[in-house]
Amino acid sequence: MTTETQAAAAAGPAFPRFDGADVWVTLTNEEKAEIGAIAIELVVTRRLWQRVHEDGLSDIIQRAAGVALQLLPHLLDQAVSDVLPDGALEAEDGITPRVPSLLGGICRDCGCTQEDACPGGCGWAGEDQCTACAAENAPTPGRIEL
Repeated sequence: MTTETQAAAAAGPAFPRFDGADVWVTLTNEEKAEIGAIAIELVVTRRLWQRVHEDGLSDIIQRAAGVALQLLPHLLDQAVSDVLPDGALEAEDGITPRVPSLLGGICRDCGCTQEDACPGGCGWAGEDQCTACAAENAPTPGRIEL
């Protein structure tokens, strides 16, 4: 870790993360099969919805795809909720929510991520601070910080 990254990490707490892989390995084969089948059908439905609009598929297919887009996220949510251990969504304090680990870095100052940069763009100044916020929060030259 660079000195800059260490300073950024020391300046603010990292966001507590939820790692789906940690839960996945505890599931039974039946639970994995149910969640996996729903997830695959959801991806297929999203692709079907794309085709409806790109290829001008029939109103019948559009209607079915629309219903599936409404139904499948709810089924997936329920199937996952049924297998989540108590407290899995909160940090050790029982209050602070966990953020999905697959999201990657999150700026502690503005909340930007690798997939959602600041207006005008930014990069990473440290483990949990973007370059835009690091520049904005940098001490003014000649000013004494107490």
